[in-house]
Amino acid sequence: MSQRTIQAHLPLRAIAKLYIQSVEQQWHEDAQLPLKNYLGTLSGFDLAKVDSPEEWATTALDQHGFLIQQFTRMLALFNDTYGHVFARDAGDIDLKDVVHNDRILVVLIPALEISSSEAATLGRLYVSQLAMILSQDLGEKLEGKPDDILVIRKYKDRFPFLWICDEVGAYYTEKLG
Repeated sequence: MSQRTIQAHLPLRAIAKLYIQSVEQQWHEDAQLPLKNYLGTLSGFDLAKVDSPEEWATTALDQHGFLIQQFTRMLALFNDTYGHVFARDAGDIDLKDVVHNDRILVVLIPALEISSSEAATLGRLYVSQLAMILSQDLGEKLEGKPDDILVIRKYKDRFPFLWICDEVGAYYTEKLG
């Protein structure tokens, strides 16, 4: 799934259409339930009227509008501003593969070319993804026998994982002072 696909499905009508499609085509519950939960808990939205957009309350449209504004800026940054850097219709870089298989990934954030808030957004996104992968490596199983889940899975290699963050001050200026 590309970032453009996500951006295309952000409007409420598109999410409702996707939910209707999931019901009609009997998608797996893991795919259908998040759509149902979102629409069911959206303030002012009546799930019984999902196939009648003209009957939707303006409150639901307003609430959804407030929510998607949080994603619009980030997706516009990736698709429009940096569309030449981030693959438009391809999958993302697999950071887990980079970490676990000693691959080299160079992430350059043009801190002098963009605003400080954009640099912070790009940098924090990258750092957060990497931190999530490393924290999962410390133990991510929640179910099973105590002998299995209490053993921490460590990736051992000849070299430790090297993580160099250039221009880290551009995305953590307030916090590193």
